[in-house]
Amino acid sequence: MKVIHYNPSSLEEAVKIIRDALTSKKLMVIYGCCTIIYEGRGASRLTQGDRLVIVKRDGSVLVHRPFGYSPVNWQPETTDISLSVENGELVMKALRLTPREILEIRFTKIYTITHAILDDRGEFIEYLSEEEIRDYLSKNPSTIEEGLITIDVEKRVEPGFIDLYCRDRNGNVVIIEIKRTTASKDAVLQLKRYIDAVKKYMPRERIRGIIVAPSISKSALELTEKLKLEYKRIDISQIYKVLRSRQRGKSLLHYIGKAKS
Repeated sequence: MKVIHYNPSSLEEAVKIIRDALTSKKLMVIYGCCTIIYEGRGASRLTQGDRLVIVKRDGSVLVHRPFGYSPVNWQPETTDISLSVENGELVMKALRLTPREILEIRFTKIYTITHAILDDRGEFIEYLSEEEIRDYLSKNPSTIEEGLITIDVEKRVEPGFIDLYCRDRNGNVVIIEIKRTTASKDAVLQLKRYIDAVKKYMPRERIRGIIVAPSISKSALELTEKLKLEYKRIDISQIYKVLRSRQRGKSLLHYIGKAKS
């Protein structure tokens, strides 16, 4: 691993340092005061403040505030990142063509820039299957929402099987789709099909739909909001710890074997 820190004396110098990282595909972290403007399938503006901007080797861009674990803005992949100095601001534009999105970061100050060359060839292994997560949540629905009651597991409907069929504290039907990895738009559309199928024979019921996953893609989250569905994050590692404590007779190799199968 190699890490270099820069403290640019001007925005023009910062442009050169940032461009070098982009050209050589280094991981880059920028600390600065900036305004964020997003235009694409929606539009947003974040007024000026001190932020942490991360640009990864593949062009992914994440903007973090000094609080919260999730980025406030992000671009999962970029077609092009342009740099310029305009009216006393360093302007970074991250362009994505499909779908067309522009993330514009306007820095008034750059405090420091870090370049890093990291070697990460590790394999990521998840020790829980979707079925194990589903079974745990069916017995512990409060993990998803307080007051939730599980009525059925793998309930059959015309398009397939509903992971968890529940009712909330207000008596509303809640249909839950579980994913053990990042939830995609396909998962959201699948949940919508389940809801439509249930509405056919329960037209007067208020039916909620919840995607439950450790993370969700930006496009899936936007679709979730558009369809008036919900997303609830679960911590797979915490569920694993609980199950491991209950199954002391099973070693880590048991789960590794399942992950490879």
